Amino acid sequence: MSGNIVAVPRPRYRRRHYFVQKRLQGAFVARFIFGVLAAAAAAGGAVYVSVGSAIEQEMYSAHFSVARTGELLRANLIGLNLAVAIILMLLAVLVMIRTLRRCTMAFTRLRAGLERVATGDLSIRFGPKAGDRLEDLFEELNHTIAHIHGKVHAAQLAMKDVIGMGQPERAAALRQVASELRLEP
Repeated sequence: MSGNIVAVPRPRYRRRHYFVQKRLQGAFVARFIFGVLAAAAAAGGAVYVSVGSAIEQEMYSAHFSVARTGELLRANLIGLNLAVAIILMLLAVLVMIRTLRRCTMAFTRLRAGLERVATGDLSIRFGPKAGDRLEDLFEELNHTIAHIHGKVHAAQLAMKDVIGMGQPERAAALRQVASELRLEP
């Protein structure tokens, strides 16, 4: 092994700048906490009503057959826990489907717009719809398309001047146009 150390350049952009947004995280955490509290309140209310009903029914029945309270409540609590688990799973699936649909619709709009850009239509502008979490991506794409549009327009203007030139001047002008077409800021 040699003692040479190769420096690895740091990436210009970090992932956290594009994918982690405090506003998005705060909204998710708030919704999650609200959902957990609502589900706990609903489950607690259901347990209270179910247990109260079972105890009341047993106390007012003609014969008192329960040796322990657990025997009286076990069947109700097991059934109630299964019902709550099934309801929570169904709600989780519905939320997942809704979230996937919203993401799919946004990416479908992006794909259609980028296909238009690929065919040469640089007049397109992406705008987020209500509820989209991709505002930064839309803004960056609009900036990139505008930058490309400016470069193409400058190259078209330069090409008009190239037509009437002689061979050596034309080669130098074409090299200048090629360097201007590089998409570096």
